[in-house]
Formats: sequence, structure tokens, C-alpha cells
Amino acid sequence: MTTNRTLLACAFALSLAACGDSTGTGGTGGAPAQSCEPALGCPEVASECVAFVDNTGLTSFALRITQLNVSAPSALTDPTVTNLLNTGIVYDYPECTTADGLPLFAKDGTFNWILELDTMAGTLKTGGAELETDPNAGYCFLSGDIAGFDVAPLETSITISGSTFETSETRDVVVPIFTDVDDPSKVILLPLRSVRIYDSTISSDNNCIGNFNGDELDPNNLCLSDADTPTFESGGSLEGYVTLEEADQVLVPELGNASLCALIAGADFVDQATNSCRRTAGEIDFQGDWCAGATEADPGTPATAECADAVQLSAGFAASAVAVRTDCN
Repeated sequence: MTTNRTLLACAFALSLAACGDSTGTGGTGGAPAQSCEPALGCPEVASECVAFVDNTGLTSFALRITQLNVSAPSALTDPTVTNLLNTGIVYDYPECTTADGLPLFAKDGTFNWILELDTMAGTLKTGGAELETDPNAGYCFLSGDIAGFDVAPLETSITISGSTFETSETRDVVVPIFTDVDDPSKVILLPLRSVRIYDSTISSDNNCIGNFNGDELDPNNLCLSDADTPTFESGGSLEGYVTLEEADQVLVPELGNASLCALIAGADFVDQATNSCRRTAGEIDFQGDWCAGATEADPGTPATAECADAVQLSAGFAASAVAVRTDCN
């Protein structure tokens, strides 16, 4: 895992380029690499998104989110946070390389968000998986109490139009983001309320939502993603909201043990003594851009002068076929 840790450290320094090969050559140090397309040691399944199982012809199948492009709240678009998320989302699968030997998936693979669809029944089960870094091993949905949060996948009906689906109702889900490959107790929780998934297009072989971006990634940048070129192109969208009170209960050790609320609110609204959101008479000072709904079926409304107790989350995503294991607890 040394390579992974080095990349993460450089991400926090916002200087990924310094971690690479400054000569702009391929993995052998010779001529410049020619392509970022998967070539050696990669899954044998033919797909546009580096799928680990073949869902062709199936009506019940699973995919793992491989790219999460957050557009709101703005605090979660910060490069440091983006790199933290990507370090967990990108597979720990360095044996999959370009023809020049550049590893395409050499991070931690600890942020596993799974979508399990049944197109015949018209249902979706989605949420976080247990800590698993080997994409060939398959995944188990995580359920249980973690740090006072009820962590479990949501299950809902979906509407399918051609190859595109969307959820028929909004539901709550708490998604775990593991941050240490060896310690499942080190986890950041993302408590999403009234989640909606929409405009999500599944490939004809059921293996992909979105696609691997090999023709856009730069081999002279070691095929690494950057602010302009993600590893995967999104093929789906999701939205929901996070209440400020729940965000203040979530700690982010990688960001100095600040609460998620403090991260969202920014330095002007942080209680320096607690690294959480500053309060007056017990109420959080920061005003969000959203007003929470009364139930998970109520997605809430944009904030008003009377109600600004949440922030809306919006993101595009890509996903690739994986297995959900049958021996899960």
C-alpha cells in the first residue's frame, strides 16, 4: 500500500504532479506512454467501464460506483476533499495497467457504494458495502449501528424508460466511507436524506453506468485524473441533502478531526475548541441552502429565512459491474 499512501499524501498537498514521473515517460522510463486504455492484467469482461463481472442478459445485477463528481455543497468540491473521496473510490487494483505498464487503479478501494438492480421487479437496493479492497471478491452490503447512525442500504422502486432509470421515491441512506484498509473502525459516515437517483443510463450489456475515460486521460500525466479529466465519465445523477445537526455528529479524522458540519460551513463558522460548527444558544450559526423535509419521502425545499437547517448534495456518478456475495451475514 506504499504507493497508495504516497498518492494520498500528495493529494492533501494538492501537488499530485510531484508524485509522478516528471520526465513524462511511461512505466519503463523510455518513450512517452501512448495510451491510457486498459490493456494488461485487467478484467477480461468486455465493457466500456472495466467491469469485474459480466451482467449481459441478466435482469438482476449489481454495480459499484467508480466515480462520484460532487457539484454541491461547494465544500465537498474542494480538491483536498475530492482527492480523499477518490482515494477511497478508486480500486486497489494496480495490476490493471496500460500497454506501457502505467497502473490505472492504484488507490485504496475502501469507499464501496453498491447499486443492485432488479429490472424485472423494478427495484433498486443501494448503499455502502463492508470494507473490501479486492474487487474480484465481491461485496456485502453493510448494516448495523455505527457511531449512533443506522447504517443500511435503502430499497426502493424504480421507473425504467429504455435504458435509463430513476427512483420512484426519495429515501434516506447512510453511506460509510472507510479510510484505513486495515481498520474498519476508521470510517466517515455520509448521512444522506431523501436521496433521489435519476437520469441514470445502463449500458446494453448491463455492465456500466458511464464509461472509463481512457481516451481523455493523459499518459504523460501517468493517466491520473485531474480537475478537468475524471477517470470515469458520469452516466447517472443523484441528489439528496445532509442536515447540519447530523453533519456535526460526523468526524473527519483525515481533516484534523473536524466535524462534517465544520467542513461544510467553513472557517468563519467553526468552534475552534471543538472543531465543530459554532453555536449560539445551542443552535448552529451557519445557515444552509436547504430546509429539511419532515420525512424521507419529503425532499424538503430551498432554504428560507425561517428554515436553513441542511445543505443539498448533488453529484454525477459512474458505476461498473461487480458481484454481490451470497455468503454475507
